[in-house]
Amino acid sequence: MAIYIAWFIAFMLSRIEALMIERNITEYFTSDVVQSFKNNWEKYKTPLENAILRALKENYGYKSMNVYVRRMQDPYKLSKGYYHSDNQMQITLADLELDDLPYLWMPEVNFMLPSNVMQIGASLSKIIVRGNYVAFRNKSDIIYDVKDQNFYENSPFRFQQVENMGQLGIIIEGCIMTGMVMAILSGSSVDLGFNNFKLSKCQYTFEISTPGSGSPPVVAKYHPMGNGLTIENLLMRSLREELMPKLQATMFSFVNTSVLLGDALTTLQQKQQGLFFITYSYVNFVVRNLNRIAIEKNSGVVDIEDFHLYWNDTFEGKPVQSDISLTKMVLSGLETAYSANIGGPFKQDQLQLSEEIRFSTLRVRGAICYQSDRKYEYNFVAEMEDVAVEILFYVDKPESRKQLIKLKPKRNQQRFYVVGWRNSTI
Repeated sequence: MAIYIAWFIAFMLSRIEALMIERNITEYFTSDVVQSFKNNWEKYKTPLENAILRALKENYGYKSMNVYVRRMQDPYKLSKGYYHSDNQMQITLADLELDDLPYLWMPEVNFMLPSNVMQIGASLSKIIVRGNYVAFRNKSDIIYDVKDQNFYENSPFRFQQVENMGQLGIIIEGCIMTGMVMAILSGSSVDLGFNNFKLSKCQYTFEISTPGSGSPPVVAKYHPMGNGLTIENLLMRSLREELMPKLQATMFSFVNTSVLLGDALTTLQQKQQGLFFITYSYVNFVVRNLNRIAIEKNSGVVDIEDFHLYWNDTFEGKPVQSDISLTKMVLSGLETAYSANIGGPFKQDQLQLSEEIRFSTLRVRGAICYQSDRKYEYNFVAEMEDVAVEILFYVDKPESRKQLIKLKPKRNQQRFYVVGWRNSTI
């Protein structure tokens, strides 16, 4: 589904004429009041970064900070069902749960309040995820000879010792969490908004077992290849729910903009609010056009390609060819987009504009057929609420071009990420 959402937005955005917001963004960051704040910021920057680092080390993954967090979901429950293909085996994982939240090792903070952004990077301690699995494999896929059971070249789910169904422990080590979060002046402190934290360099070890089989667990290094919403994305949803409230509490505890800016605070806040009003208006304009074009083009409905799983099985000692097919699938709800209004303009290597577009309700309708010794057919409906899609633009300087051009997504449509949802039902 993520591919269809990303394609839809990329296609539509390329057809919507951008407003002239580049000049407003450039003028804000080059204004005298912002430049003065940037010059004075250096004497506050390091002490504040050290305070943030200390708070993260002492509180992330612990219950030591006095922060009330209203959680929409259990952060330890990652997914009820997850399909994965590693180019050799097709696997369904179920009831994925996080043992415990990891801790941060050697976090780094680059707090650039005049640029409306804070960058954070950290190594994570070991993460353990538990669940169940079903492997769809043919007899010809199974590797019997121990000498050929090389987990660097072959999926461990092909090993003869591994049953078709069982329990799975995933040990994840070496993860690096990096990203940025919008930092916006608010009253006498700072509000945090849009963020794009991601996990990288994770190394996986799988412990595969089947209770009652009489065989010891198979422990093997695993090198998964992504297929849509990867396990790292599922993990990041839980890690973000732990990070953001405590990071916001840190802002309220240590950042007093009345002291930092003095009499210039009111002028800077008014200037920033004016800029954000313009950028929010632009994004809302884009979203309204997305919804309008979606209705005009296809009533917000997109066909989804059929999906098939084939494998050889045995039933009562006889070989049976089995398959699961998802057909006649239709994605609807693409006309329900709205802007979260949590992003805005910021400056890193160059000026950028970030935002989160959400779809109120997305539905997939279709038919599912299972065929083995018998054939079973069912209709299904899957619904997801508040599906969030992260979008990032580069902002051109007005003098770098001679005529009005279209604001396009950064580089390519891979800059669109489905980063979460509020609820899903099937």
